[in-house]
Amino acid sequence: MEVRKWSYNLNMILKFEDLEIYQLSYKLAVVLFGLIRKSKNFELVRETMRSARSIATNIAEGFSRKFDRKVFNYHLGVALGEANEMIVHLNFLKDFGDLQPNDAEKLIKNYEVLCRKIQAFRKKNAKL
Repeated sequence: MEVRKWSYNLNMILKFEDLEIYQLSYKLAVVLFGLIRKSKNFELVRETMRSARSIATNIAEGFSRKFDRKVFNYHLGVALGEANEMIVHLNFLKDFGDLQPNDAEKLIKNYEVLCRKIQAFRKKNAKL
């Protein structure tokens, strides 16, 4: 999964799609949907996809308010919470047999990376 690198200089970034954390969250959601869309566990799949989409949408919404760092960091915090929630959902999907263990572990590792990237971006954003 390849994403473009980003800079911490928010004034140079013109659109949320240029943020690495947005790109990664979006791509993970698309991959996940492809793996679980045929699951019979409708409620868990629905909640999982809601969380996956929420990460990308909170990053996008926060970016639209990037000049108010507190509001932007609030949305990054929500995205971080949703990314952590995704790890729990992925474990449920794996344990309930709706997701292959190898696929679940790869996704969990990617969501852990995403969590670290959001945390780093949020920390840097607070200092600017």
